[in-house]
Amino acid sequence: MSILGWLDRWSGYAEFIAHTAETRLRQEPCADLRGVSCQWDEGVLTLRGRVRTAALRRIAEALARRMEEVHGVVNDIAVAAPDAAMRLRNRLTSAECWDKGKRHRH
Repeated sequence: MSILGWLDRWSGYAEFIAHTAETRLRQEPCADLRGVSCQWDEGVLTLRGRVRTAALRRIAEALARRMEEVHGVVNDIAVAAPDAAMRLRNRLTSAECWDKGKRHRH
């Protein structure tokens, strides 16, 4: 087989691995992971897209790392907004501080 033939086969293999990774992400119950795209090159899978939370970003990376053909992951997934839990925690902390301040004034 010529070098060009081997490269064509390798390119097809890279597309196959990327497609397999995208399929696994799409099978997850969370719809946000369905928009993540993958590119595989020499054992490294690059994830791109946008999700709502940092937790979903970590889930996508964990799923990618489980693949036998993946030896490294570049996680270029953007988080659209802060985690809802983080926002809630910040609100509760602010309310608690405000409430404590009110109590100390009495």
